[in-house]
Amino acid sequence: MHGMYGGFHPGYGFFGFPIFGSIFGILLLALAVYVMVLIVKKIKNGTAGVQYRADDPLNIAKLRYARGEITEDEYKQLVEDLKRL
Repeated sequence: MHGMYGGFHPGYGFFGFPIFGSIFGILLLALAVYVMVLIVKKIKNGTAGVQYRADDPLNIAKLRYARGEITEDEYKQLVEDLKRL
């Protein structure tokens, strides 16, 4: 008779071998820790869900205007020209 576990006994691990259960458990735990570290890094960097590209032409125009390298009129003209592209 196989009992109530259908031939598998509790504590015998994955596929009936204790070592596979241990390895699987360790890999699963490592994956969970890795995902948590990635999430924390994204939150700390402020990049969770936000894509900022420093080389984007509109961002370059904003930075140049903020630094005072171009006037407001030049900035508005740049933005109009870039949006037409």
